[in-house]
Amino acid sequence: MQKKFVSNLILIVLLNLLVKPLAIFGIDAEVQNEVGAEQFGIYFSLLNFSFLFNILLDFGINNFTTKNVAQHPKIASKYFGKILTARLVLFVIYVVVSLSIGLVLKWNGYELYLLLLLLTNQFFIALIAYARSHFGGLMLFKTEAVISVLDKILLIIICGYYLYFPQSNHPKFEIETFIWIQLVCYFITLVVSFIVLFSKIGKPVIRHNKAFTYSIIRKSFPYALLILLMMIYTRIDSVMVERIHVNGKAEAGYYAQGFRLLNALFMFAMIFSNLLFPIFSKMFKQKENVIPMLAMSSKLLIGGALLIALISFFNSEFILSIIYKNDIFISAQSFKYIML
Repeated sequence: MQKKFVSNLILIVLLNLLVKPLAIFGIDAEVQNEVGAEQFGIYFSLLNFSFLFNILLDFGINNFTTKNVAQHPKIASKYFGKILTARLVLFVIYVVVSLSIGLVLKWNGYELYLLLLLLTNQFFIALIAYARSHFGGLMLFKTEAVISVLDKILLIIICGYYLYFPQSNHPKFEIETFIWIQLVCYFITLVVSFIVLFSKIGKPVIRHNKAFTYSIIRKSFPYALLILLMMIYTRIDSVMVERIHVNGKAEAGYYAQGFRLLNALFMFAMIFSNLLFPIFSKMFKQKENVIPMLAMSSKLLIGGALLIALISFFNSEFILSIIYKNDIFISAQSFKYIML
């Protein structure tokens, strides 16, 4: 099992290193360079706000699915249709709660419109993650790896065309355009992931079952609580900056420049998590010793994190100057502490 983990880890890391840095620094950062700190700042604040109540979309269902499919592969098609209808109900609750709090925070009509688009994006992302949780549970790590970067590949192609090959008849690139391109990329990825999944588990029967939905939510609650607390811990800062500071939109934009690199590097922790969770689940089921794999992965993550944090702290302005054109000194002040 350890050999399988290492071989798949290498493949997934290589795929992510090839695609995600290009999407984050070649597209996302260039969008900020193009639209400016203030416009990107409100996008960044709304984006992180859409993460806060993301738990209402998932409620730990993905982790629950990965664990149970890894231990009982034959249940995949049996539960898929029931969980899908439950997620549609959760999406409606998620949108109502998020927009209601958005009104309380006094975002204007245009900002609420952007928020609605971002909430829809989160719904697509949750469904893609749900499909990927099946791939992980079925130990189809190569398939999961390709699906995990597909939306970024599409974003690089479509958004890259608008950013790097501007046409005289195209309007100026706006943050709204970027959000719509993201939505299209997520939707295409969702369709592809479902087609691949159905080819593996068969066509599911779509039906709603209230008792089943309640049972899944009850069993998933520990995962849900963990995710809720981590989302608040990692995402609420930009919302607070944008709402509290007198020049909040611009300040959130400066903060975003530093946060982007942390977010990019965080993908390595997620790669480990996505691989280890189903592997550990299967090993526990088979009563195998997980300590050697736990020790190896912990050393890699902790050692790498300490090294990157120290390098970033003492070279903050230089690192940011490689990626951005504007507001480097201001962004560096928060960036070095974010990395620690």
